[in-house]
Parts: sequence; structure tokens; C-alpha cells
Amino acid sequence: MEQYDIIGAIKAYAESMKWHFIYGADSMLNYEAGNIDFAVGDLVLGATYVARPSITNGRATEIEYEMLMTLGRKVDADGTRADLDETLMQKHEARLKELVQMLSNAIGQIACNNELDVQNVRIEIRINQTDENIDMAYATLTYIQ
Repeated sequence: MEQYDIIGAIKAYAESMKWHFIYGADSMLNYEAGNIDFAVGDLVLGATYVARPSITNGRATEIEYEMLMTLGRKVDADGTRADLDETLMQKHEARLKELVQMLSNAIGQIACNNELDVQNVRIEIRINQTDENIDMAYATLTYIQ
């Protein structure tokens, strides 16, 4: 992976998984998610970052990427749509537990594919995100290149 191309690496991973990809913070996630025609089982991976390079002699020698990554699904594989009337436990069993596992695996696979180190991973669930009411796993983490 070239320096500062973390988004390209994450997008390539999403495409390899046949997931939708959205680059940007929550406002972009909301806008872009509204433009996706979600089919049964479709996943959407979102990412944004802040870079903190260590620069020696005018060259970045190490780059820390403080990431926000999200993974969500609006329509489950069985055709069930994420619903405002579901209880949190129903959402957990239907999709949240799996989304957390999948996002955790994606974080590790992206690191492995691009020779990155991973630190400070924190994953939380957020329900009914975006105007599309997508249930999502949100991860904050640091990749080091």
C-alpha cells in the first residue's frame, strides 16, 4: 500500500467482499447510504481517518491512521429489514453480533493484506443509523504504516 492510501486499501477490501463502500464521516455516510439500493443481505462499509505522520528529513517514516470504520446491513440475508420496532436483543441476534464479528475480521484482514499494525480497537453498536435506519457496528482504531 502506498503512503496515505488507506482509503484505497479499505475500498479494495470492501469491493473484494462485494460490499458497498462509503468514504467520509457520518454526514457523508448518511447521504451516500440514501443513494444505495440495498438488496437482501447487502453490507455497507464506511471509513474515514486522520493521519499522523512521523516525518524525518522531509519524508514520512511512519503514519498512524486514526480510523472510524462502520459496517452495517439494512436487509438481513433472510429478507428481514432492520426495523425501529425491534428490541435491542432482537437486533443483536438478527444482525449486530454478526456485524461486530465481520467488522473485527475486516480490520484484521485489511491490516494483514497491507502490512499494517493495528492498535486501540474499540467496537460499539449503533442502531437505526442514517435516514435509512441501518443497524451498524462502529470501530475506532489506529492502523500504523
